[in-house]
Amino acid sequence: MHVEFMCGETQMSASDQIDEEPASSAQIRLMVHVENKEVAEHTINVLSEEGKIVVPLQPHPAPDNQGMGCILTDKYGVEWIVECPNPDYKKN
Repeated sequence: MHVEFMCGETQMSASDQIDEEPASSAQIRLMVHVENKEVAEHTINVLSEEGKIVVPLQPHPAPDNQGMGCILTDKYGVEWIVECPNPDYKKN
């Protein structure tokens, strides 16, 4: 299942289990879309405090490389995906 919603001025998405995992390890995954890399880095720092960064902020692979993202787990075990535009993206 997947949902997109606004939290104030912030666009967010959420989903239930994506991977085939045992039912006992059900997780919540939240995605937050921010306007630039600096806001993404701040968001990542706040959310990963006492948690861990699983995949650091990096450009998505082509052809999606106009955006970039990070995957982290917060101190409560909630998985977050933080996405923003890739400032280094150049159209061909």
